[in-house]
Amino acid sequence: MLEQIRIRGLAIIDRVDIAFPRGLSVITGETGAGKSLLLGALRLLLGERAAGDLVGSGRDRARVEGVFRVDEPQIRKWLEEAGLLDETETHRLIIRREVYASGGSRHFVNDTSVTLGKLTELGSRLVALHGQNDQAILLDPSAQLSLLDTFGKVEKELATYRICLAETRNCARHLESLLSQVNELEQRRSFLRYQVDEIDKASLDPQADEHLEESVQRHRNSQRLREAVQHALDVLYEGEQCPRTAAELIGDAETQLRSVTRFDPTLENACTMMNEIQASLSAAVDDLRTYLTELDVNPAELASLEERLDLVRSLKRKYGRTVEDILATRRKLADELEELENYEISLEKAQIEFASALEKLQAAADALTSRRKAVARKFEKLVESQMQQLSLVGTRFTVKLGERGNVNAQQQKADNDSPPFAVNETERNYSAALLPKSFGEFGVDTVEFMVMLNKGDEYRPLRRVASGGELSRIMLAIETVLAEADSLATLVFDEIDSGISGEAAERVGEKLRQLAESHQVICVTHLPQIAACGHHQFVVEKSVRDNSTVVSVHEVEKEARIAALARMLRGNSADEEALRFAKLLLKRFE
Repeated sequence: MLEQIRIRGLAIIDRVDIAFPRGLSVITGETGAGKSLLLGALRLLLGERAAGDLVGSGRDRARVEGVFRVDEPQIRKWLEEAGLLDETETHRLIIRREVYASGGSRHFVNDTSVTLGKLTELGSRLVALHGQNDQAILLDPSAQLSLLDTFGKVEKELATYRICLAETRNCARHLESLLSQVNELEQRRSFLRYQVDEIDKASLDPQADEHLEESVQRHRNSQRLREAVQHALDVLYEGEQCPRTAAELIGDAETQLRSVTRFDPTLENACTMMNEIQASLSAAVDDLRTYLTELDVNPAELASLEERLDLVRSLKRKYGRTVEDILATRRKLADELEELENYEISLEKAQIEFASALEKLQAAADALTSRRKAVARKFEKLVESQMQQLSLVGTRFTVKLGERGNVNAQQQKADNDSPPFAVNETERNYSAALLPKSFGEFGVDTVEFMVMLNKGDEYRPLRRVASGGELSRIMLAIETVLAEADSLATLVFDEIDSGISGEAAERVGEKLRQLAESHQVICVTHLPQIAACGHHQFVVEKSVRDNSTVVSVHEVEKEARIAALARMLRGNSADEEALRFAKLLLKRFE
């Protein structure tokens, strides 16, 4: 609970210290006295963004400090996990906010600097603040869904659903990725088949095909080859056209030299070499004769070789510089083709996985919806009971559960300013070609709080209730039910008395006092009927001191409180009748 708030230099508040006890504390004062500044200070402690113009004139900063008593184990656990728990006073929590005139602010929890986000998270665990803006949020159907879930404690079902949703989305993305590649992959697969078949049909032989060009050249120039070889044979050995052949000349040379080796043995080496030359020459002649025998010119074979050479050259241009390169490319193409052949298996597997995930998601969504329906019926009964206690006799309340995918388009258009459900940014960017749009972050359900103001009327959305007084009481009934379900120690109400008076105001005050039996309740009010219900009353006053306007806050008791209530009834001209009526208002709670 909030034990104390200290304010320094906030707008026209120079210095204010307020100690809030347990029970119902009401804050009263004339219009413009500074009550909204008190709530603004509290909002700063809870993490609301600050502006530099909040700093009082002539100051460089404003400071707000709140002292809270923390009895809830879950909050102490949160503080401990965040490293913010005061080990010496585990039940005491001090939040400090400093706002600078130059812009920006600093935030401290137990003298430890924290981020604004961390402060906001902590504030949401300490205080529920209900003002006009907060009331507008409660009228938003997307917020109503969250409220119903909080009331019903459906965290387990919602967590299960979200796990299934994440899994289904992953399966959908994978399947969509495969499906998006169908045409492209089929084209690629056909092309790969063509390439592999083209290479296979060639039946390449690295040994033979690499020498094709030589074979073609030999066949094309066979006549020139025959003439050259025959001429070589004539010169070397056969000599019909030559007076003497090379073999004869070398033989004569060897004979002449051998005849004189007895005079000089060193010539023996030359003779040996000439003998070897004749042997080599004889072998060359044999090879040339064999070559001539095998040199057969066949036009059909030449055409076949030329056709084969053209094919191999074409394949080299496409797949590699050599036959070995072409065959290596063929192996790579075949491997890729095998992978693509497995695509259909992958696609079928992805379809089965998606169908299974979607089935589990639907089951989780059904379980969540079923739980919400049960929670809604309980919530309806409790809210209607509270409304009866607030003089809303005959008013009925129900929770309308619908499905996201079945929202009427015309209703959506008409309710454009207040959509029937919020669309998460992740959902907006998510491709729902496979996953139905009805599956959102919070399930498939939409929630709308509906009321029937008079017997025989139709149920209408709560956000369309025209009467401010009726709306205020209905909202109080809802907030009372929610407050009894949550663990927040402190509830703050601002302008809960909007549009009501008389008996209705008395019922509202009594309800706030009843609520204060289990919570600390702080209420800003203009109505004496509600102010009189408080266990404590604080009056906010504005005055001029040293040519400066300042705000002061003080608790009023006994006669001072009677006088304060009388002024609320009749203004500064409160008479005896107003004083007597003020006493009667207080007497109810003696």
